[in-house]
Amino acid sequence: MNEDTTVPPSVRHMALRVRRALDVSRMRAAARALVGVHDFCSFATSLDEAGSTVRQVYEARVLDHGSVIEFWIAANAFLRHQVRNTVGQLLQVGFGRSGVEVFHELVNRPQRGAAGPAADARGLCLVKVTYEAPLQFAA
Repeated sequence: MNEDTTVPPSVRHMALRVRRALDVSRMRAAARALVGVHDFCSFATSLDEAGSTVRQVYEARVLDHGSVIEFWIAANAFLRHQVRNTVGQLLQVGFGRSGVEVFHELVNRPQRGAAGPAADARGLCLVKVTYEAPLQFAA
């Protein structure tokens, strides 16, 4: 997320530009609720009726680099649009449109699709995928 009014063209596609100041401390307080095993159906857009919406988040961080704010999340798996909806809700907290307590309620008392609006996909990057055991491919 970028709060700067001038974004270099070379990185424009790599950041979500916001035009208002964000309260990063409130965003951090909200993000702390994500860590642990939770039912994240509040942050999913479409749910597979046969699958579980329970995921384990290992780490959730909001980093402030001045005009650039990063959100990092590591988990055992993600639901469809879970990260975009999470970032969207964190932005609402950062703008002061929603409270930290509301965010915690979405995590601790899930309601299907209650979080939102979803953040734009610009700036969303999959950094790493790990597997517990090496993959075996047929020859």
